[in-house]
Amino acid sequence: MVFLMSHKKLTSLSFILILIIFLFTNHQALADINEELIRLKKESSQLDQAEKYSEAIEVALKVLEITIKLMGTDHPDTAASLNSLAYLYESLGDDTQAETLHQRALKIRKKVLGPEHPDTAESLNNLAWLYGNIGNFARAESLHHRALKIREKVLGPEHPDTSESLNNLAELYRVSGDYVRAEALYQRSIKISEKYLSPERPGVATSVYNLGLLYAEMGDYDRAEPLIKRSIKISEKIFGPEHSKTATFLIGLAEVYVSIGDYARAELLIKRALKIREKVLGPEHPDIAESFTELAWLYQEIG
Repeated sequence: MVFLMSHKKLTSLSFILILIIFLFTNHQALADINEELIRLKKESSQLDQAEKYSEAIEVALKVLEITIKLMGTDHPDTAASLNSLAYLYESLGDDTQAETLHQRALKIRKKVLGPEHPDTAESLNNLAWLYGNIGNFARAESLHHRALKIREKVLGPEHPDTSESLNNLAELYRVSGDYVRAEALYQRSIKISEKYLSPERPGVATSVYNLGLLYAEMGDYDRAEPLIKRSIKISEKIFGPEHSKTATFLIGLAEVYVSIGDYARAELLIKRALKIREKVLGPEHPDIAESFTELAWLYQEIG
């Protein structure tokens, strides 16, 4: 006996089959895109760590493009991609482009996550750091305080992100000459970092270095030298002896030696830092000019 299926049932089954095929195909396509996104993010991170910022930016732009297509323009993942791209432009010395990207990321995070979300605090912190670097201290201070307030409230007073905000605000006060407030904030930051992180983490190295610079500017070279040496040791262990962070710390130690009249050691450190920067950053990076300025300052001191 042969049973014939009605046209209506056949049409219904065909639709279900087509829907299953469609969903499976699209699921596979989405999985492939996500896999490519993960690969690109990893590649960009590796290029960043190698300080190949121009190449990292090319890859990060692809990450942003794919993320926007997948998630839309107002999504936390899009904000995170904008934030990463801004950091790369900042590392390359393009503060204008970095500012635009940081502002876009902040706008998305405030809208989607809320004004007191940790990611919103991160964007405030990053924008504040940028403004501090370009000399806009008033805007930088206001944003740093907002970021710190959020982090203390939401994450707690002894969270590593709170430590970062304390360090960054302290650095702003150091640069603007408010040494009393800067010292207290640096010490709080270091205490938190050493308690909740390893004593050989990048954040610890930065805070220790900044405190060393503070003491150097105050003329307390006996306290400055061991702190800056410690930051160099940490940086060499984490990043390597030929990293721009290590070069920055070397310049700081050289400044201490110039101040106490040890010109021979200062010259060696400045030339080593210059060599590192030329190798990893390229001849047109702003830090190269800084190294030549330091060298000129040294020779002027020597007379």
